Formats: sequence, structure tokens, C-alpha cells
Amino acid sequence: MVKILMGCPTSSYHKYCINEYVNGIRGLTFSEKKAVLVDNSKDDNYFYLLKKLKIDVIKCTYSESARDRIVRSRNILRDIALNENYDYFS
Repeated sequence: MVKILMGCPTSSYHKYCINEYVNGIRGLTFSEKKAVLVDNSKDDNYFYLLKKLKIDVIKCTYSESARDRIVRSRNILRDIALNENYDYFS
């Protein structure tokens, strides 16, 4: 069976579309899939909102540089994909 990790950096700037995103992920029919969001927002409010939506979320440390936040978040997701033997990471 193929294991697929669907991961994405996110922040409170994307709050406006999170329900649509989560519903889209839940609608996928792959049997061995895992969705993980990495929240790189400045505070914890968005993190707790994501937890209420019952989606796997990891809180990442904040950086003033958007590039640094995205790189750090993607590296967390990459580590999950490698350490948990996923076949695909998107």
C-alpha cells in the first residue's frame, strides 16, 4: 500500500480559507493518507482553531521572515515524510 503525506505550512493569514482546505483534504479517498499542517503564526490562536477542526497540526516557531517560516515548516514536514517512511509527500 502506498503511503501519502499531505503537508502544508500555514498561518493565521490563511484563516479565511481553512475550512475549504480541510474539507478538500477530508474528501480525498486515498486509504493510506495523512494530512499535517504546520502553523507558523506569531501567536497560538490559529493553532487552537486548527486543533478544533480535528486536523493534525504542529506549531512551528515564529520568524519575522516569511521565507524562514516556510522553509522551517517544510523541513518539519519533510522530516515526517522521511522518518515515517512515506512514499509520497505533497
